[in-house]
Amino acid sequence: MVSIIIPNFNHCRFIHERLNSILNQSYQDFEVILLDDASTDGSQDVLKELSKHPKVSQVIFNTENSGSPFAQWMLGIKRAKGNLIWIAESDDRSEKSFLDELVPLFENPKLSLAYAQSFDIDETGHIFLDRIEYTSSFKENIWTHDFTMDTISFSNDFLMKKNVIPNVSAVLFRKEELLRALSMPIPFKAFRKCGDWLVYAIICNQSDREISFISKHLNHFRHSHGNTRENDSEPQRIIRLAEEWAIRVEYKQEVGWRAQWSKDMQRILERELYKFSQGTHRKMLKEKIKSLSNRGLANFYIFCFRELLRGLIGRK
Repeated sequence: MVSIIIPNFNHCRFIHERLNSILNQSYQDFEVILLDDASTDGSQDVLKELSKHPKVSQVIFNTENSGSPFAQWMLGIKRAKGNLIWIAESDDRSEKSFLDELVPLFENPKLSLAYAQSFDIDETGHIFLDRIEYTSSFKENIWTHDFTMDTISFSNDFLMKKNVIPNVSAVLFRKEELLRALSMPIPFKAFRKCGDWLVYAIICNQSDREISFISKHLNHFRHSHGNTRENDSEPQRIIRLAEEWAIRVEYKQEVGWRAQWSKDMQRILERELYKFSQGTHRKMLKEKIKSLSNRGLANFYIFCFRELLRGLIGRK
């Protein structure tokens, strides 16, 4: 059985399309858990009506916004009856064969998660990006075909370099693996841009486990104005860079990235952080770095002014 958790916040205009893409799945052994994080756009009225569908087992309305998608994930997981979890974000959509393609892969007892290829769509549903392009920077673009590999190799060869699972709606998790990751003593609430990447990395930091990929485009990843996927503005770029640094450096033990990661990637990341540390957003960057740890990362100057000033000044 699959428990489909749909966390919603102010996606009233997409909810019907999202629910239709789920309820019309060719694989029907699932329950739907609807979560609303104190929406203000009329979503709750729509969800109350949708809750009458026999596949909807629970609908939960927060009276106050949780401030974190991961709090909503955990809320749904704790109430889930299935041993497979699909976090189906409320503004995305899926092909009706999504579960039919992914669920059988879990006959493999070593499988921790499986995911499918995605198209990126805009607010109107128009496809503007094929995610196979996102992974074309790798020497071998393994996402052109289906594969199953051990999680350590996947993490070290690919996930360490960039988030090659760009949308959680494309993923089916084994419940115990997702619950284990989210139960780690990590301040997930502090992550606004890269928290999902951290979750995947923790899940993949295990020996004798595997991950599978389906190359069919079974997921449509929506980009809408004002959501957390927009990274174009300078403050949003600061947040993403700070979170990337925290994952690679502060949480390297939890994610298993003990080996030296790409020197070029490190220089690019540090240069960007250094540039922002000298500009008008210096205070914002400092506060963001502080929020990403509960174990000493609060002293941002140790990183910025010891490592960056010593290592970057004078570099061409």
